[in-house]
Amino acid sequence: MAEYSTDPEFESIAESARQLALSEWSIKQLLRQKKLKAKKAGRRTIVNVQSRKDYAAGLPDAEFLPPRRNVGVKEYA
Repeated sequence: MAEYSTDPEFESIAESARQLALSEWSIKQLLRQKKLKAKKAGRRTIVNVQSRKDYAAGLPDAEFLPPRRNVGVKEYA
């Protein structure tokens, strides 16, 4: 008996946007720039999930500065 994966190979542009916390417009820009792969299913554009995961994995790590001291600001008890 054949085994089927429960993980989808493709997803909508809206779902890709949700997964990456970007706008749909930004996803379309990434598709135009060939940073994501997609197929057409009729009129729908479906994004390759693995290309989205690869794109996210290739993003740089976030760096945060230490908190600033409030110089000259009085704190009231």
